[in-house]
Amino acid sequence: MTADGFEPYVPRAARTIAAPNLENEAMDRAIDDADRDDVAETERTGTLPKASIAQPVTIIACDPRRCRAQLRDLAIHLAGEACARAMRIAIARNPLFVARFVDDAMRAEGRSVEAKVRLHPADARTCAGAIVSDIIADPALERGEVRIDSPHGTLGATIAERASKLVRAAADA
Repeated sequence: MTADGFEPYVPRAARTIAAPNLENEAMDRAIDDADRDDVAETERTGTLPKASIAQPVTIIACDPRRCRAQLRDLAIHLAGEACARAMRIAIARNPLFVARFVDDAMRAEGRSVEAKVRLHPADARTCAGAIVSDIIADPALERGEVRIDSPHGTLGATIAERASKLVRAAADA
């Protein structure tokens, strides 16, 4: 550190080397492959893949207030899609994030003793020790999706629904 408080950057050697996480590397490769497939399809057809298109965008002359509202809605929608993708990546890297989703859903449900938690089978295996309720492995659910069945009804959400609500809440705050 110099007399004026400036500390120059000094490269430092890592003291430990982290062991590779094969599951994370496999997920990274899968995401990269999906991105390459999207690029290849775009190059081949000249259009974006259907799954990549959230909403058709058309620019038309309109009332500025109405256009602003439509643009805001589109921005919120696209931010929700980006948030959902980030959540999927986070879950792939640390599947116990799903346990937090279950905790949120259980709080909303009222923590009924009779409540049963339905999760994707891979999530059910990972979260078995972290969730105190009965867990049902449901292959019809997508990764990260949570369903709580109780005597009061069913409550739950997909990652896309959760991301959309998070972005909407942030936009409206």
